[in-house]
Amino acid sequence: MIIKEFQLHDAINQSSFPQFLLFYGPNEGLIRDDILKISKAFKGKKETDEITINGKSVDENQNIIDEEVRSFSMFGEQKLIHLENIKDKHLQYFEDTKLESSKILVIIRSENLNKNSKIRSFFEKHKKYAAIPCYEDGVRSTMNLVSQFQLDHQIKFNSDIKNYLIQNLST
Repeated sequence: MIIKEFQLHDAINQSSFPQFLLFYGPNEGLIRDDILKISKAFKGKKETDEITINGKSVDENQNIIDEEVRSFSMFGEQKLIHLENIKDKHLQYFEDTKLESSKILVIIRSENLNKNSKIRSFFEKHKKYAAIPCYEDGVRSTMNLVSQFQLDHQIKFNSDIKNYLIQNLST
């Protein structure tokens, strides 16, 4: 399934998101920010083991994802697995991996994937996995950002300042 930015914020607030999340797109800042928010929501106040695996490690040990999904430390209540630099050739590991425990969250971070990407297509069409595209900010998202900043900091901008910020804030 595809989760858009506004839907992601609702999912984070409700702590209800799929166990496999694929983040891709050119907006690195948005990807980083969203991953931090999801990680924080998932962890809550529970003891959480975090592990990061990159594509090169997957190439060297083809069972590493399956091993990490199935293993738990004695002290952690749940597990957060970060996968980075995953390519289309690694898709078979997600097709074969099934999570039986709701105590595991797998976050996959990739570069900007084109529409023909097999991994992107798989995550977009899958009912239990999610693809989250992170594109550059448009006028509407910048406007929402400025409005949210005003609410968070309890300040008001006049229309000239708002327009200036919207025109000059960019990626």
